[in-house]
Amino acid sequence: MAAKIPTRLHLSEDEVPKYWYNLRADMAEKPEPLLHPGTLQPMKAEELEPVFCKAAVEQEMDETTKLIPIPDGIQE
Repeated sequence: MAAKIPTRLHLSEDEVPKYWYNLRADMAEKPEPLLHPGTLQPMKAEELEPVFCKAAVEQEMDETTKLIPIPDGIQE
């Protein structure tokens, strides 16, 4: 019989992550930029803001910051 894999993890307060890890910051070869579906040109941050909040756009476009603080509202 296969071992049962837990579907939930219970973390103590000090085990809960405080940062998101930005994989792009450690990549030797960066992925190709997001392309605008209409022009097929690399997208600019302001073109993503109608769809995503500004903070999410900044994180998506960031290729240098390894650890991004998780906002307090999300942590709660």
